[in-house]
Amino acid sequence: MKDKLSIFIGDNCHWHYHLIRDPDPEIENQMDLLPKGSDNFALKRKHEYIAGRICAQKSLEQLGIENFRIESGTKREPIWPKGIVGSISHTKNLAISVVSSELAAIGIDVEAVLSEERFESLKSQFLTENEVELIKNDPILGTIIFSAKESLYKALYPIVETFFGFHDAEVIKFDNNSLYIKLLRQDNKFSLFNKPISIEYLKAEELIFTLIKIS
Repeated sequence: MKDKLSIFIGDNCHWHYHLIRDPDPEIENQMDLLPKGSDNFALKRKHEYIAGRICAQKSLEQLGIENFRIESGTKREPIWPKGIVGSISHTKNLAISVVSSELAAIGIDVEAVLSEERFESLKSQFLTENEVELIKNDPILGTIIFSAKESLYKALYPIVETFFGFHDAEVIKFDNNSLYIKLLRQDNKFSLFNKPISIEYLKAEELIFTLIKIS
């Protein structure tokens, strides 16, 4: 998987991933990375959060930034060092983070492929009617769209500083290992993004990764 991810993420980013184990001494030794108000988190959620922060710290170390504690903003978004953009994601037993000092925005997401049953129960929550027609009820393509919209939000939120949901964007085309998504919001905060945005995707084992880079 590491080689696939290295090619997928490319040269203008630094990244790190962590396979969450049980037990996981690296995570258990860094419980101080948990945010305020996390006392009621389930243990699994705590481990995923810490794993994501570990990945982020190790990604930043590749830029020469040591021991930076990544706090969360009011919308739970990671607060990165000045001049750095980054993104964190986790699912099941894997966490990943990417950072860059060269890009204007970046977003990464990883998701376990949805089962057919789960896809059927969830698809109305994140697919538009046009997307349903586009993917013909394929749960793998559905997972890719779900993940792509997560990556899009992570990349754009620091710029637009406003919430937007799954139905505020629409995938219009799939290409070789990429897709094109357009924003359906028309307000001024989204005026910079009036053209379709390209998002890369990768299927590795039973996981879907999506990545958006904005220069």
